[in-house]
Amino acid sequence: MINSRTATWTVFVFELVLSTAAFMASLAIICAQLQSISNYEDRKSPSRTLLVICVVSFLLSLATIFAMIGLASRRPAMILPHILLMAVVLCLCSYRLFEGVFRNGTEFDNDWLMSVTSSTVFTSAQIGALYLEMKVCRDIILLS
Repeated sequence: MINSRTATWTVFVFELVLSTAAFMASLAIICAQLQSISNYEDRKSPSRTLLVICVVSFLLSLATIFAMIGLASRRPAMILPHILLMAVVLCLCSYRLFEGVFRNGTEFDNDWLMSVTSSTVFTSAQIGALYLEMKVCRDIILLS
């Protein structure tokens, strides 16, 4: 039987890999856009959304590392920043999901369907991860 600590470790490792990949990918796009040369006078610059994704994914990587250290040493205070950052990311993703649903109106194409589906799956996974982390924090506090 899998206990909540093992499941939380799995979630932490998965989150660390995904947030590091998102950070590297967004950083690569930002660097490519900053180094691009245009024949016209309008030069491409990174969007604000891309910069936010880069910063949030970097912070999520750091918070995940701290949470892993906190889980290994049974310190729930080190897991709390990760829980708070995950709640912020969950709110941002939910906002983007609802904005995409209500802004598009009746235009349903494959890109819209794919983004709504992936956002829904990602949001569901985040809710599950938050539940596991809060349960493990509570268990650590009760065992202390």
